[in-house]
Amino acid sequence: SRLIAALEQLPHQHRQIIELRLAGLTSAEIANTLSLTRASVKSAQTRAYARLRDLLSHPDAPTGDRS
Repeated sequence: SRLIAALEQLPHQHRQIIELRLAGLTSAEIANTLSLTRASVKSAQTRAYARLRDLLSHPDAPTGDRS
């Protein structure tokens, strides 16, 4: 599906954050799980969702760095 393909284009950490969020974890729980600060999780989550929206609305957009 387009959603799976878009998720696979995200950097690993961003993908992890979205997957954990969709699994029902809070920002604090994700931060603890990934050894990040809560602020880092919130910032990365915002960037991840923005990139995901961009990929889904513009499927031909450049993939960028997948690190």
